[in-house]
Amino acid sequence: MRRRFLKQVAGMCASLAAAPMAFGQSDWPQRPIKLLVPFPPGGALDPVARAVAQRLSVVLGQPIVVDNRPGANTAIAAGAVAKAEPDGYTLLFTSASTHVIHTIQAPRGYDSVKDFAPVAAVSRGDFLMAIHPSVPATTLPEFIAYAKANPDKVSAGAGGAGNAEHVAAELLKLSAGINITVVPYKGSGPALVDLLAGRTQMMITSQSLVQAQIDAGKLRMIAYTYQPAGKPVVPTFAQYGLKDFEKFGLVNLILAPAATPAPVIAKLTAAIQRVLEMPDTKAAIAGVSQSAFYMTPAALRERLVGDSAKFAEIIQKADIKFE
Repeated sequence: MRRRFLKQVAGMCASLAAAPMAFGQSDWPQRPIKLLVPFPPGGALDPVARAVAQRLSVVLGQPIVVDNRPGANTAIAAGAVAKAEPDGYTLLFTSASTHVIHTIQAPRGYDSVKDFAPVAAVSRGDFLMAIHPSVPATTLPEFIAYAKANPDKVSAGAGGAGNAEHVAAELLKLSAGINITVVPYKGSGPALVDLLAGRTQMMITSQSLVQAQIDAGKLRMIAYTYQPAGKPVVPTFAQYGLKDFEKFGLVNLILAPAATPAPVIAKLTAAIQRVLEMPDTKAAIAGVSQSAFYMTPAALRERLVGDSAKFAEIIQKADIKFE
């Protein structure tokens, strides 16, 4: 009898101890939320992060503060979130491929999968290959033939050493058997400036970054990394016989620190899904050549795990070095 009584008392104490935490989670959020973006203002991710944050703040009833923290190939922002208090008030807005590749390439002090709690995917967009008009090619086979005949005349820009643009360009070298120089920049913006000036000849990057220049005739599009929605303008790399490019594309997502309480993640992902269903959100994302794209936390985790394995395979196969 005494033992059963003590068990009942212990159970009541445990329930009382857990009550404040449960109450706090159900009451979340009670103060502003910080959304870290590992890139400078502008570019492909920042406008989407701001469009979603603006509407999410209305749904949640608290300000969402977008905090741009570029540097160290996204490691500054991602590391800050990985080490933040797992209370739902510090989040990361990043790209799936970039987030995974940067952890594979070198020790970062955090694991791209284990140290984060997936919240939701919010948008996606195509990656494509754009070339400078001075290159005498209108198709990918013509470009490859030109690069083989002129190995010293072709260089590819990339928005960072070891980012998705860099890995995609290195994969092109391996797959097509060409010897071009890959030039990493401190951001996709500076890389685009040199491409437009003809100082580099090609770039595999997000459609949202280069579509305006393609429309203006300043760049030429010759291949998609994977089949885009709607009627494609040019074939994909796979349709040209080059494999493994399907993983390169924008899947922008929100992550929280690992151990963030499940009720907080559930409330946050439901709010994001609601925001992505709003016509004005869809229009804002479409305005930067992307589309609203929701994924559940479980589906997103599966994506990150799969990407990690695939990119590790590509990097090993291509013998890519990021020193």
